[in-house]
Order: sequence, then structure tokens, then C-alpha cells
Amino acid sequence: KIVYKLPDGSTAAAPYEAQYKVGEQYSVASPADVSGYTPSLATVTGYMPATDVTIEVPYLAGAATKYKVNHYLQPLNSDKTGVITDTAQFTLYSAEEDTYYGMTDTQTAAVAKNITGFAPREFTQKNIQADGTTEVDIYYDRKQYTVTWNAVYGKFATNETVATSTVYYEGKIAPPAEIPTRDADNDYTYAFDAWQNWTETDT
Repeated sequence: KIVYKLPDGSTAAAPYEAQYKVGEQYSVASPADVSGYTPSLATVTGYMPATDVTIEVPYLAGAATKYKVNHYLQPLNSDKTGVITDTAQFTLYSAEEDTYYGMTDTQTAAVAKNITGFAPREFTQKNIQADGTTEVDIYYDRKQYTVTWNAVYGKFATNETVATSTVYYEGKIAPPAEIPTRDADNDYTYAFDAWQNWTETDT
């Protein structure tokens, strides 16, 4: 009898059982279709002893087990002024799917990508499963940028001449909620008109 075992002691393949005459030579090829593992003995050979014999063939972790790395990007909200934080709604960046290969029962070696406008979150490597189903998910937050609004001769309630707002990558630029004012002088009174170099469609 020949039994086939994985590193954790579980069965790698159905055992081989046959009857031989004492002194008869046997030669049995080990099953090779055990995903992610390689038999330590490709072929078990020998001569049948006078008593029943059980031979164990350990299967070792192979070096060509597939695993996948998925890259998910944070989407903008409906009006593009904010972002969605629920990772279940992040979108798969299909152009950046990766298929890796590694040794079964070792850790993955997934690497985050350099994607314009996004910053990867921390992620955890996983154990590579023998069946090739291991997947590592990497989530990316959308980057934020600062927009400076200059009131020039005017000012905001804080007496500052500038205000700032933030915008997400590819998001809609929204001006400050507060409208700046300018004090009247001896000749004129002033009313805010509009922000130069900005329209409601700017991103």
C-alpha cells in the first residue's frame, strides 16, 4: 500500500493498493495532479517483502501555485464633491489585476501599484493555497488636493484674504461657502461678482 500525504498530514491523493508476490518488483508512479504540490518520490519502486508494507510519499509545496492580486479604487460620490468610504463599493481597476505565482503554504508577495491620483492602504499578505484560489485585495484611497481661493482686495469673516478647500482627485472643485466682502471706500461700494478662473464644472 502507498499513501500520499500533504505537509499537514492530510491526504494528497487516494492511496494505491495492490498485491504482489514475495520478491516481485513493483514500480508505481505517484499522482502528479495534486494542485500546488509535488511528490517527494515521482515513482515508488522496490521488491515485495514477505509481509504487508505501507509506504508513505510526502508531497512538498510546489513553486508554481497561482494567486491573484486585485486592486480596488475609491469612487467619488454622486456629486463628485466627496468619496465613498465603504470598501464594498470600491471599483476594481481591471487594468491592474495581477496574477502571481509562489510556493504553496508560503506567504504571498503582493505589491501595491503606483496609480495616479490614488494612495494604497495597508494590506495583509495571505497564505498561498494549493488550489490556486488565493486572492489578495488592495484598496486605494483617492488623493485630496488643496485649492486656495484669493479674495485679492476683499476678505473673509476671519479677516483673512485667502481661504482653502479640498478636492478629491477627479472630483468637483467647490468654492468656499463664505462669500468674501470688500469695504467701501470714498469712491465706491463693492459687491462680490465671481471667482476668476473657476466654473461649476471644474474638476
